[in-house]
Amino acid sequence: ISSLPSSISGCASLSELYLG
Repeated sequence: ISSLPSSISGCASLSELYLG
């Protein structure tokens, strides 16, 4: 998940919020 920064999608996904 961390390998796919939120800057790509434009917003942090729930997976990023929980898994980092």
